[in-house]
Amino acid sequence: MEFLLHDSNVLFTASLTVVCLIFTLELLGLILGTGFLSSFEAMIEIDLGSTPVIENGLSLFHIRKIPSSFLIVLFFLCFGLSGYLLHGITIGLFGFDLPVWVSWLPALILAVPMMTIGSALIAKIMPQDESSAVERSSFVGKIATITLGTAKANNPAQAKLKDEHGQTHYIMIEPEQQDECWSQGEHVIVLSQKGSSYIGFKDNSIDWKIH
Repeated sequence: MEFLLHDSNVLFTASLTVVCLIFTLELLGLILGTGFLSSFEAMIEIDLGSTPVIENGLSLFHIRKIPSSFLIVLFFLCFGLSGYLLHGITIGLFGFDLPVWVSWLPALILAVPMMTIGSALIAKIMPQDESSAVERSSFVGKIATITLGTAKANNPAQAKLKDEHGQTHYIMIEPEQQDECWSQGEHVIVLSQKGSSYIGFKDNSIDWKIH
């Protein structure tokens, strides 16, 4: 505990505390029927189409394959761990602590390769779109199945759909009507795009068409 609360580690301990807090909120959200990260992801929209330099840099972290919210959590995790690692190295080799105002920058630099490796591993195990060539606007009119969380107005849930090529894509979608609520396994129709997520509506006739 003394190590975690040491002045030279306070920033890195705070970073890992954020990770633990997000993990706790995600567990509570899943118990209550909605994912914290899913809701947070819907508020994040990163448009890299007009910034190729930034896109090339962020491609190291598989920005196109991993949700932005996951990358934020991964950053806090890698930054915190790299700070602890740096602290251990300086103590072991030189016998002194680096003050936090000095150690944060090398810890940040060390976190970059850690994030690169971590994001590559996550990209391999996460369900991915099988093709990035399909325009997201072409999802309008498709039937989507809720796969994670409970969708309510302004509180989208994760859903999957297939494009015209039969390839699977994962999206965030919420009901058009304020009083609607969709649970896992329900089928809905994509109505329109709303930032990085989508608006949909429930047509009960699609259930018997699917089954």
